Amino acid sequence: MQHVRHTYIIEEVIDKAVDGMFVKYIGNGSVKPFDYLNGTALYHAEFLAFSQHVQYLKTKGLAFIGDFQDKVHK
Repeated sequence: MQHVRHTYIIEEVIDKAVDGMFVKYIGNGSVKPFDYLNGTALYHAEFLAFSQHVQYLKTKGLAFIGDFQDKVHK
């Protein structure tokens, strides 16, 4: 008997009416933070990469959140 697993992709739409520039920390093609990040942005990206790893392990591979982005906070 073959086990069938369903996969769902959920994507949030970023409201263009929100003020400020968005920073993309982790892209679609990798689980690693972007190389161009530094300082606080790199710290946030590393935390998000860690979060992805924990989510994947805790859900036994059933959940993975990717393409993390955030608004630039000043």
